[in-house]
Amino acid sequence: IEEAEVISGQKFLDFLIEDKTFFVKEMIRVETDNLSFEFDNLDLATEFEKLNREEKSFLMRKYILGYSDYEISIQLSLSRQGVTKKRQRILKKIRERLLR
Repeated sequence: IEEAEVISGQKFLDFLIEDKTFFVKEMIRVETDNLSFEFDNLDLATEFEKLNREEKSFLMRKYILGYSDYEISIQLSLSRQGVTKKRQRILKKIRERLLR
């Protein structure tokens, strides 16, 4: 009888991550403001869905629709610096939730 190797949970998880056959890449669809897009990260999609409508719309203008801070500032009647600070606050909020 051979002795089975006991591996830690972390080693096993690392093995599964390296062996991509165990994972099916699944995209998570999020819909808001008549737009639909997909995340490849469930945690990020979940945190995005927790944002209020204004925060979602703001990030969509920047990252989905590709508007510059200047263009967003005109649309929302804010200064360009105000747009930058608002974006940083929203991203910090998401980052802090993801790191919990």
